[in-house]
Amino acid sequence: MESVSDTAGTTVLQTDPPPHMRGRVLGVWGSVRTLWGLAGPPALGLLMELAGARGALVTGGLLIAGAIGAGYVLRERRVTAKPVVVRTEEPVLTGQPGLSTAA
Repeated sequence: MESVSDTAGTTVLQTDPPPHMRGRVLGVWGSVRTLWGLAGPPALGLLMELAGARGALVTGGLLIAGAIGAGYVLRERRVTAKPVVVRTEEPVLTGQPGLSTAA
């Protein structure tokens, strides 16, 4: 299940940002993921020692719900994309046959 989540997350990070920002977004995400891999387990262990198992689960659930809510609010505030103009006029070269199937 983790590989599906990781693949879906990376796909969103590769397709959602503007094309000129994709490399930067993936670079920052790689840094954050590496940092979390190093600092996450000790932080979770400390949280469980301080708050207990139930408190850690409640805190984690609230953090996840807050992150989802913040993402939803930020996504709603995004400016909508400009419409794409599709040309429907005839081609300029009129003496040549158009594209057809190979068969």
